Amino acid sequence: MPIIVPAVNTLTVQNILDCASQDARSVLPTNSSVLIDYTNRISLDLLRHSRWRFVLSGVQSFTTTIGEDAYFIGSGAAPGGSTDVNLDITNIRSIKMDSVFDRTNERRLGMTEEAPLGTFFDSNGQPKLWRFDQDTPTIFNIYPAADAAYSIQFRYYESFTQLDDVSDELQIPADYKDVVCAGVNWLTAKFLRVEEDVKHWSTVYMLGKQQIVKDYNLFPRNGEYISPDVASVTTQFPLTIDTAGNF
Repeated sequence: MPIIVPAVNTLTVQNILDCASQDARSVLPTNSSVLIDYTNRISLDLLRHSRWRFVLSGVQSFTTTIGEDAYFIGSGAAPGGSTDVNLDITNIRSIKMDSVFDRTNERRLGMTEEAPLGTFFDSNGQPKLWRFDQDTPTIFNIYPAADAAYSIQFRYYESFTQLDDVSDELQIPADYKDVVCAGVNWLTAKFLRVEEDVKHWSTVYMLGKQQIVKDYNLFPRNGEYISPDVASVTTQFPLTIDTAGNF
């Protein structure tokens, strides 16, 4: 029987405040700014714990332009020297490393941290490398500059949502409401200096984090991907390249 990964359902800050322990609510109201802050802290702690698939975007795609290597994937006006591909992405944190493909030529692109140099990349050609810098998250580079229109696909991890209102939606699936609540109760118990509750909720929260990892790692590639036999894999080009353009 296949394992079903929990669906991403809507979960708001108010939902978490409502499920805070009865003892805590007798001291702190459910709209308390303290509890909102604790909800934000626990949400960020969970999001940083792993690169969860529930913050992974769907497949994005754009078409290269002849002679261009910088593509604007954000919203608004494209910076000079870049081509707007009308994706209007506003919540990108990072690109999923193994998700960048040249679908036209049916191959995965390698990642480079710097724009490559050397005669090999001086002329236009088929896409070989991609680059993404978190300092300029709206620019997606493809090297070398294209000599034709190629279909590029990728997926990205969403930036973390900062929670500051009871109506804000968490990025954590509703299936794990109890884990978030346990984390909020843990911080609340620390605030109230109730040591017995601190130990209890700390244990429940840590076990909950472990369970999320187990749920999302049973089939790391969503269960529909079958890896080829290692002996059958050939590499068309290396996945890294130095700044001098050497393979």
